[in-house]
Amino acid sequence: MKTIKIILVTMLLMCSFVTSVSADENDYEINGYIVRMNGVSYDLSTQEGNYNLVADNKSMTTEEYIRILNMVYNETLIPIQDNIGGNGTNEYVPDDPGITGGYTYFYSMTWIYRSDDGWNLSLNPKPDTRSTVIDNLNGWSEVVSNQSSNSHWYNAESLKGQYICHFWFASSKQFWHIAPSIPNKSAFQWVEDKCN
Repeated sequence: MKTIKIILVTMLLMCSFVTSVSADENDYEINGYIVRMNGVSYDLSTQEGNYNLVADNKSMTTEEYIRILNMVYNETLIPIQDNIGGNGTNEYVPDDPGITGGYTYFYSMTWIYRSDDGWNLSLNPKPDTRSTVIDNLNGWSEVVSNQSSNSHWYNAESLKGQYICHFWFASSKQFWHIAPSIPNKSAFQWVEDKCN
């Protein structure tokens, strides 16, 4: 009887140890783009999934969120020191700045994460793409052909509206950030909202 009690107590202690380690080190599970946290599943292949994950876990630190994104997207995201995104924006970029020199109309195309509007496609256009209508239109075709299969790509009409607005009204910006999470707008509204 004493032996059975010792075995039972030992098993209970082992189970509680495993549970506590699991809770401390693994309070979420990741399966592809699906993150399960506190019994709720979030599909991080969608912008809504990202927003919901943050909204439902207000105590989550930025570092923890970035750690989850790193695991989901298999990228290494690092904070940018200079606040490129504007006041109150935390911006992160992959270690790999994207393909450089491999495009006809751009120096680079890179997906970055910004806390105010989520994933953005950051474009660094070449001079003719910034100033010549035909090169700009060809540039958009190059963006679509290289990025439309990316998991962050959706809401193509909005992306195109932001892209065109940057050409006509913000071509001197070094990087053109276009965000799929932003709803599509009229041409007038794009200009009024400074292209985003």
